Amino acid sequence: MDKLNTTEINAVLKDVRSAYRLLALYQKRLLDIVKYTASTYNVSFNSGWSKFSNAASHGNKASIDKSSWDWLNLYLYEFNLGSIKRDGDSYHFKIVHQADTGYYDVSKDQKTSIDNVDQFAEVSVSSTRLFFVVSKNDNGCPKQHILNGNLSSQNQSKLIKGNWLAVPYDLQRFANQADADIVLNEFNAICKENFGIDLINGLKTKNEIIDIINTKYDVFLTGNNTNCATIASNKKVWWFTIPVLKFEEDVHLLLNTTDRVIWIVLPKGLINLNLLKIREDNGKIDLEISADGDFKFLHDLKSGGTGFDFSGFVKETLQF
Repeated sequence: MDKLNTTEINAVLKDVRSAYRLLALYQKRLLDIVKYTASTYNVSFNSGWSKFSNAASHGNKASIDKSSWDWLNLYLYEFNLGSIKRDGDSYHFKIVHQADTGYYDVSKDQKTSIDNVDQFAEVSVSSTRLFFVVSKNDNGCPKQHILNGNLSSQNQSKLIKGNWLAVPYDLQRFANQADADIVLNEFNAICKENFGIDLINGLKTKNEIIDIINTKYDVFLTGNNTNCATIASNKKVWWFTIPVLKFEEDVHLLLNTTDRVIWIVLPKGLINLNLLKIREDNGKIDLEISADGDFKFLHDLKSGGTGFDFSGFVKETLQF
């Protein structure tokens, strides 16, 4: 580390504080984009993996001998958003965030180590982007299967390799919701062209279902009093996390599938009957409602839960 005088180190530390605050705001925006995309495509976040370095972990498994990049795991990161089933096939959807193409923009003979950031390409010519990745009946690491060799800013075209499809989108294209919708519709059209699947119209969105119910039944469901879930990709359940305070009014659950929605109404005050288990750590109720017609359908399967049967609270089943 270069020797700095007190004035210089104070100036550097001021920049560090600003950088951390900016990074926190940026990552919040990034997570909002991922959540909005998941909501639009009716998928949900399952897991995530750092792809530029090895995450430093936590507790006694952490190591200060790791690269500094191992403590900045969102630099190149895979958001695994589960799978979409269509006509017996599974389409696995991932978003890969690439904060900076600078390392990959430098020719191989110039590269030394990921720790030599001075040798990355200039930030003015590098890119920040998201790869939207879909694979048919073939799950795994998107970097290994399709992105390796295509991570420089020069690689801006649609990528197809076997059953894998990846499309890069510069992050500035997600400046607002209207712009994001354009991107999501573009990628949906590419998926239709290459795989014959419609990511948007295979399932009704939460807002669409609310509009249908409010119009048909003359009720007043809102985003606040209504929770919507699709069937998880790794288990036949609908997952919900509901704050206890919501039970001061009726709570509406929408159990969403490709051809129907089960509308459940939990009356206000139900929580006072001790029929649902409240988590001690956050004061919320976690539910895993069985979607398996052959095993405790519409019962809560959450470990440590009460096994509550929701079938008596089904208001309506809407067929699409």
